[in-house]
Amino acid sequence: MEKGGRLLLPPVDVRKLTPPPRSLAPERKATFVERAGRAQSLLP
Repeated sequence: MEKGGRLLLPPVDVRKLTPPPRSLAPERKATFVERAGRAQSLLP
């Protein structure tokens, strides 16, 4: 029964967790840009 109750709560948590992924995406893009910047700095 506890599992059933938990299954009803996750949907709300998922909606709250949906915004964070967007904030994490920019960080991943930043890392990619940083890698590209480092690669360019390494190239003569």
